[in-house]
Amino acid sequence: MKLTKFKTTRRGKYTRLVASVADQSGAQDYELRIAGPASAVKRVFAKSDFSVSIDPKRGAKDAEKEFAKYSQAQAQQFAELAQLENTSELDLFKRPAADPDPEKSVFVSLQRVRGEGTFWTLAFPYYLPTGWNIFVYPPLPVGYVTATVSPSTGDQDIFLNGVFGSLGSSTKGGTLPDTVFSVAPPFGWARIQIFGWTAGSGNFSALTV
Repeated sequence: MKLTKFKTTRRGKYTRLVASVADQSGAQDYELRIAGPASAVKRVFAKSDFSVSIDPKRGAKDAEKEFAKYSQAQAQQFAELAQLENTSELDLFKRPAADPDPEKSVFVSLQRVRGEGTFWTLAFPYYLPTGWNIFVYPPLPVGYVTATVSPSTGDQDIFLNGVFGSLGSSTKGGTLPDTVFSVAPPFGWARIQIFGWTAGSGNFSALTV
């Protein structure tokens, strides 16, 4: 889904884009929303083609195997880093991400407008200048969530936050992929942050139930 498929509302220099999304049964009970400074939204998502897959009949038990492979991948990546064969890949030498600047932030939200509970995946490519953020808000409530950024150029990091703060982060250097994973975030609330450590393009994907 390209930006041209969204309905756009402008308020000064800020813009809000909304598109209806159908699930596998054909019911258009969902909305994909994007917001932020108009010029930034266009720049960040100029080449994006948003991919959304929603299965309202799939529950947490059916999704356990999907999430297990992400957990196993994270454990393997950590074990490899712990070998200390390439210390430059460790995240110890990066400065913490600065507090978000509203002028350098864009937002993405996928939400139900009717009903409750579902299984979904969301993916899109993007471009992030240095110091910029993309915030992604999954549907509520969230039982499981995993999200990955795969930089093709530059270096982008990913953070997962819940009601009480950080649920996880991944800040590997360069174009190494970063993944966050969590089961049952507190009160089912989660926010994913993609941070442009250095300017570049990448691909984001998330799976949630």
